[in-house]
Amino acid sequence: VITTNDGRVLMSGDVHARGGPEAPMSRQEVEAKYMEFAVPVLGSDRAAAIRDAVLSLDDRDSRFSDLSALLYDPPKASS
Repeated sequence: VITTNDGRVLMSGDVHARGGPEAPMSRQEVEAKYMEFAVPVLGSDRAAAIRDAVLSLDDRDSRFSDLSALLYDPPKASS
């Protein structure tokens, strides 16, 4: 809150960033935000596969190697 010299009171409104501890995002919002930024770079299929692999990390049969295979491009063949 700021009070100006002429007596006006200015307020900024909500100062808590969306996604912070005071204003957490839902799982659906986090997934949507990830896809919004990942799809233009990775394409929709790869972005969705990475999302699904991350969300399944707590499954008993999940392997991190499955996720890492999606994260890293295969090495280019030398000529």
